[in-house]
Amino acid sequence: MRALEKALDVLDFLMERGSAGVTEISNELRLNKNNVFRILITLEEHRLVEKEEETDKYRLSTACVVLGYGFIHKHPLTKLSIPVLKSLRFRLGESINLAMLDEKQRFIIYVASEETIKPVKVKTRLGRRYRINTPISSAKAIKRALKGETGFV
Repeated sequence: MRALEKALDVLDFLMERGSAGVTEISNELRLNKNNVFRILITLEEHRLVEKEEETDKYRLSTACVVLGYGFIHKHPLTKLSIPVLKSLRFRLGESINLAMLDEKQRFIIYVASEETIKPVKVKTRLGRRYRINTPISSAKAIKRALKGETGFV
């Protein structure tokens, strides 16, 4: 299982950095350079990462997008929330977003959105992550809920 943990650490690192080379990943994660190389080759074989030929750096591939959308569209919370989001959008006339807390309670992730029909609107990108201490309404609401508080932000 340790090998899987290392591979997931590499994926997390690439998600945060965008792209990185073997040496950079090795140094930042304090992993053996050969192990990092083998992990990247395996992830590349499974189409989760791709190598940028011009820079020799690795980045997440489009297969990660497919995995993310699979999560968003199949997650029970997302499925159950769509009718509620639509109803709120209709009643309030504003865009309504659903964000959930990640398992380590460090990030919120937008998983569903119903946009207003008004000409001026804020676009929410599904899958977008924000640190829990980011001063945005979804993060504030989730932090208050974690403390047991209720009401609007």
